[in-house]
Amino acid sequence: QTATGAYERYEYHRVYQATLNFCATELSSFYLDVLKDRLYASAKNSVERRSAQTAMHRIAETLARLLAPILVHTTEEVWDYLKMPNKPLSVHLADFPTAASADPALLTRWEPVLAARETVKKALEEARQAGTIGNPLEAAVTLTADAETYAALLPFLEQLPSLFLVSQAHLLDGDRESGLSVTVSAAQGAKCPRCWLIKTDIGVNAAYPMY
Repeated sequence: QTATGAYERYEYHRVYQATLNFCATELSSFYLDVLKDRLYASAKNSVERRSAQTAMHRIAETLARLLAPILVHTTEEVWDYLKMPNKPLSVHLADFPTAASADPALLTRWEPVLAARETVKKALEEARQAGTIGNPLEAAVTLTADAETYAALLPFLEQLPSLFLVSQAHLLDGDRESGLSVTVSAAQGAKCPRCWLIKTDIGVNAAYPMY
């Protein structure tokens, strides 16, 4: 919506600024940061990896169409590499993307998760400086939350380690009046040579004793 409005006002610098902010903040600093381990380490045809690839493809083709008016040749090269059924011969023959309506409920669900991620990142940096861990992948984090925050984070429990970029994450209902506290410790287990996470089930499968 921001880019479309800027195009209509001939404010092309605002298209650039909005795109740069999206790529640097939403994509690079969060989405791609979380996604890379899934792309590198998950099974080739796993639902998680294919879902990530589908999302990345959708982002790439949308950005190509969105930036085509101001990056004429670059977006054409990108378009040539994208594999899509019944694809127009040129990005400049494709429909311009239209923004879907925002999902307020979805955004609300993610707000406490993103807030917790920032709190965890600060605690991890403090633990690294104190020598408790060498890097976040060596860490186990324990989150003690008030009732509201606990209820908001609980549905994401299995995803918390990947969202926080740590090996292990534990969530406790601390019966606090408000807020969230984070304790960082060294993760227990052995390092997986594929994903580099510290895991407690290394060697369980006799066919793959290193994993």
